[in-house]
Amino acid sequence: MIAQKKSCSRGVSARSVLGGLLVGGLVGSGIVLLKAPRSGEDTRKLIRDKADELQSKTEQTFNDTQSRVENITEQLSDKAAEIKASGMKAAKEVEKQAHNVAETVTAS
Repeated sequence: MIAQKKSCSRGVSARSVLGGLLVGGLVGSGIVLLKAPRSGEDTRKLIRDKADELQSKTEQTFNDTQSRVENITEQLSDKAAEIKASGMKAAKEVEKQAHNVAETVTAS
């Protein structure tokens, strides 16, 4: 599958959304650390827990987005195949009609 940049309806790419989630998570974690005085060990545990939580959410968002893109790609592929088959059928019908007209003209 060729990787292409996919965009939401508002022109925001999935990469931008994931980047925003990452930056927002880091900023939020930083604020928590500054506002809540804790021991060094507690602070490190909190950072690890928040990082694990952020990683889990980011992975889930990525997987959901990837699944949606795959579903849309499959739907578009199926629709393209339908359109192609319909076009081929119409072309054969036009060819048949043109052949009939040509026979009628030459027979006259």
